[in-house]
Amino acid sequence: MFNSNFFFSLIVFTFFLIITSLVKNQSRIIEKQIKSLNINIIAKEKNISEAEMEFSYLSSPSEIEKKFNSTDPEKFEPIKHSKIFYGINDFIILEKKLSNLINIDEKKNRKK
Repeated sequence: MFNSNFFFSLIVFTFFLIITSLVKNQSRIIEKQIKSLNINIIAKEKNISEAEMEFSYLSSPSEIEKKFNSTDPEKFEPIKHSKIFYGINDFIILEKKLSNLINIDEKKNRKK
């Protein structure tokens, strides 16, 4: 009854029609994700440029001098060398030492 070529062509056409719609929907979803990511990137770039402008303004020598002169100079003491950590490992080691000292002090207070 039906020609086999016609039937095969109809099946192939239907298959490609369905695949085309699936690919189109997936590409639309990906385009929406890309658009939202581009909006986020633009917002982050704007934040970075604002932060760079603020940093350059606040770290200018004249602004630092104004802040230093307007407040109590004793607040602007240099950082002690013992408070500078060269890495996270140095900080962790110091925290372990301090926690051990605190535990020892607590034990001494309990014994008294």
